[in-house]
Amino acid sequence: MRNIDKNQLLDLFSSSMGNSEYKFIEFAQINDIKNYSTIIEEFKTIQNQIYEYIYKITEPNIQLSATEIEEASIQYCTKTYTWINETGIKAINRWLIWMCWHEGILKQ
Repeated sequence: MRNIDKNQLLDLFSSSMGNSEYKFIEFAQINDIKNYSTIIEEFKTIQNQIYEYIYKITEPNIQLSATEIEEASIQYCTKTYTWINETGIKAINRWLIWMCWHEGILKQ
């Protein structure tokens, strides 16, 4: 396996309107990444943790703007994941903004 940054992998995986799991798997197979299912589960866990963090901020009925969600996400990610950089955070936020819109947390 080539040495590929997790942030680049997260960028391939995490997208708005869900995740690009098939695109990620195809990339992983081409690049001889054997443990891609473990990586997918890790990325889904990270997404869910960040969403739960945002959800707790917005309970019981607060909505946040996209900027507020992104700022909270940046703070959470940089405190929680030592490896994450701007590329990874942008990838997470693509998914997170969509999820917050989907769940009614995103202020319109």
